[in-house]
Amino acid sequence: MASTTLAPHRFDDLDAGSFRHPVSLKWNTYPPDALALWIADMDLPVSEDLRRALTERLQNPLGYSDVTGAAVPLKALLIRRLAEQGVPDLTGEHIRLMPAVVPGLYAAVAAFTAPGEGVVALTPTYPPFHMAVQTQGRVWRSAPLQDDGERWQIDWDALEAAITPDTRLLLLCHPHNPSGRVWTLDELTRLAELAERRDLTVCSDELHADLRHPGAPEFRSFASLPAAEGRTVVLTGPGKSYNIAGIGCGAMISRNPQLLARVQSAVGGLLGQPHAFNVSAWELALTHAQPWLDEVLDYLTGNRDLIREWAENEPLVRFHAPEATYLAWLDLRAHPQAHRMQQYLVEQGVALNDGATFTVPEEAEQYQGCVRLNFATSRPVLREALTRLSRALAQPA
Repeated sequence: MASTTLAPHRFDDLDAGSFRHPVSLKWNTYPPDALALWIADMDLPVSEDLRRALTERLQNPLGYSDVTGAAVPLKALLIRRLAEQGVPDLTGEHIRLMPAVVPGLYAAVAAFTAPGEGVVALTPTYPPFHMAVQTQGRVWRSAPLQDDGERWQIDWDALEAAITPDTRLLLLCHPHNPSGRVWTLDELTRLAELAERRDLTVCSDELHADLRHPGAPEFRSFASLPAAEGRTVVLTGPGKSYNIAGIGCGAMISRNPQLLARVQSAVGGLLGQPHAFNVSAWELALTHAQPWLDEVLDYLTGNRDLIREWAENEPLVRFHAPEATYLAWLDLRAHPQAHRMQQYLVEQGVALNDGATFTVPEEAEQYQGCVRLNFATSRPVLREALTRLSRALAQPA
């Protein structure tokens, strides 16, 4: 097991028993003897300052509220945040609040493509990307990332080849889930120039932007690129950064209001409206939970480094430490159980995401044997999970 020495922390007192509450999808999906490190929410406690602010908010009316107008306080906070990420001069009219981020993916596919047209994405990628494409009768185009031995890189030739004359939309994950890459300014610039040359609209999911580790490239929103600003919608939300995924809220942001109008025209009321409490939760997270987020990021970086040291001592594991997110993409394809790796690990007491689900079923074989591990948990639980993984990987076929 990894031997990295980390200072004791209050989160270390959390154990798996405290995570198994009745409403937890994460901890109730797999057998109780399996450590649940799969779906992307944190086991770490929500900011106490945010909890108090939410409790106070519940003392106020919960009826209909203005959550769509240009003057909603949350929009001012998002405008400030986007300006820090290189997107200045936004107004409330450049922001459409939504119930969550995933519906925004579906809405972008519906608005910017027609049935039978193509959507391209860098794979492996977050499963709702390809689900939003295939369930709406569009054509999925994969551009597989390339492992250069140091980190995951964009394979520019593969990306060019994936874009056909009927491809209309690029779905970008930035920072990337599951590799954890933060795309550099040079990479983003090249992507923006490609989108302009191939006349692609871009939907950039920037949900993990606040979860960057020390040494990561500076985060720049894709909408900050001059070649991209008129053809890009950005998706973001509070669920990952502040561990409030169960309080759904999200936003679609664009410097080109006509793109937001196209979404509204395409999906209308099907996308739904955010609820007043959810909008307040995001606003309160931005104004009350930053000290908590700083503490959590430091803890997550320590967890990431534990995994890196563990992987260095496991000959069957290929792993590149993520620059952002609390997700580790483990390539275990060298193991004899690669063809059923996710189920095999559940049997060994660790429940992770199946890598085969990070592209369309027709291409799943290329990631069979990869798994995604959520390390936003307490260090004792993570250490035990790594111990179980070592034991599983050491067993013969």
